[in-house]
Amino acid sequence: MKKMVAHIDKIEDPFIDPEGDTNKIFFKTKKESVFLFKTGSIKISCKNVSDEFPETTKMLMESINSVTSRILEIIQGVKITEPKISMMNAQTKLKEFPDPKKFAKVVEPNIQRKGWRVFRYYVFSGRKFHLAVDKHKRCQIFAAKSIEEIKEKITF
Repeated sequence: MKKMVAHIDKIEDPFIDPEGDTNKIFFKTKKESVFLFKTGSIKISCKNVSDEFPETTKMLMESINSVTSRILEIIQGVKITEPKISMMNAQTKLKEFPDPKKFAKVVEPNIQRKGWRVFRYYVFSGRKFHLAVDKHKRCQIFAAKSIEEIKEKITF
């Protein structure tokens, strides 16, 4: 049997597993959706990396820790290890196409397949952190570990 997820859209109205076996907590802010796991791992997804997004990972974590503290007050009894970002996903519009020379690997789109055709720019070999960029310079960012990592590779 799968462990249940506590979905918290409004901090005042959390869903709590009646058996107290919550494996992860999900909450949304105006800027991002956050999965917080008991192990302390955090998965963040945001619609757009923009001027409203925090400048640094430290600023983002301060915001997440503030919300996490309020959640833990509400759902007393759930123990969560110190939160740490394990994955950030985001999307943005690029001003220019990425320079393939700056990446460990570039995978061209398969034009035989239907769907969103994108170039995949892998930032590091051996890691899943990559950018998926289409012909309109729309970019999805997958598996980053920090805001600084994203900003280092992308020109907004």
